[in-house]
Amino acid sequence: MKTIQIFVLFNCLIGIFPSLSTAADVDFFVDATDPIPSAWEAVNPEIVLRQRPVLIQFEMLSPDHCHELHLNFFENVQMTVVLDQLKVISPEESVWIGSVLPGSMRGAATFVRKGNRLTGTVRHDSLAYQVRHIEGALHLVREIRSPQAGVSAKALSGESTSMETEVFALVNLERQIQKLHPLQMDSRLHEAALGHSQDMAEQNYFDHTSLDLRTPGTRISQAGYAWSTYGENIAAGYSTPAAVVEGWMNSSGHRANILSSGFCDIGVGYAYSAGSAYGAYWTQDFGRQQGVSACSSVQEHTISVSEGLHGSISPSGIVTVAPGGSATFNITADPGYRISDVVVDGQSLGSRGIYSFADVWEDHSIEAFFERTKTSRRSFPWIPLLLPAE
Repeated sequence: MKTIQIFVLFNCLIGIFPSLSTAADVDFFVDATDPIPSAWEAVNPEIVLRQRPVLIQFEMLSPDHCHELHLNFFENVQMTVVLDQLKVISPEESVWIGSVLPGSMRGAATFVRKGNRLTGTVRHDSLAYQVRHIEGALHLVREIRSPQAGVSAKALSGESTSMETEVFALVNLERQIQKLHPLQMDSRLHEAALGHSQDMAEQNYFDHTSLDLRTPGTRISQAGYAWSTYGENIAAGYSTPAAVVEGWMNSSGHRANILSSGFCDIGVGYAYSAGSAYGAYWTQDFGRQQGVSACSSVQEHTISVSEGLHGSISPSGIVTVAPGGSATFNITADPGYRISDVVVDGQSLGSRGIYSFADVWEDHSIEAFFERTKTSRRSFPWIPLLLPAE
């Protein structure tokens, strides 16, 4: 699957392209008479608080009011979102990024429109409001609990960026909504995804097949991931994690990968090149390893342990922790050495022999360094000289 998204920034005051905007006294969402299909109705009640089928008044979108969008998600939830950034492909395709007007509600909004399909999310504190395209003109609006810090994670390699981890978090939120097991971040899939994004950005192309003719399966295998099945999503031009996920959720094929029950692991790669045609490049690589028949139902978090020479940390290696759990590490220097520094998540904490992670909701790292013990010149007790008596 591949979807080329070439975004050009326009000043909405020019008024030559339709945007997501209505007058404040007109309902943007209209109740639909069609029921919600069963596949969309069967959602996680711990995440989805309510939802309703709607039609969107696309014909009421006016280029004269592109600076704001009035949203009537539910009878008691109405808000106005002000445009911050509009990226347009054509009159049929656009990305609308804005902020909720100051008042009783504050938050951020991202919408992706493709023809008669609209996806989007408005986030506000502990709640969020989604728009999802079902089929034809039928759409769904839902009220959900906002993602918590616990869905965020860093790749095991420690090289994942905040942009990539946000995409990872948003993907697992979509899976939570559908009562699917969470995907686990895998450093090898991250390596494959990041490498492909960087290659597309540097070589200025957009395709699942690399210019050297490597396929996604080949790149994933070369990264050391022995897969029994895999999938890949790519995108170009989306400037934010929220926008690229909304774009993928607005495409049936990309959405199917994100919500596949057959994948256990994921890697996300983001790269940017100002000299390229699309600027931002995104890759998601999904997989399930050979010999794995069932994916973990718990989003485990990892603590990466690194030890310098002449000492140890116990436990060592990659330590997994359940969400909200804890882990304690003992740092010990070899004889003749002492602990010089302990670094947690990149922050120096000085010398200490024990460190505990409590209430773990994301991945962490711990590293210890050791140095030789400083000793003064060896001295001996004074012994009086006894001479024979004359």
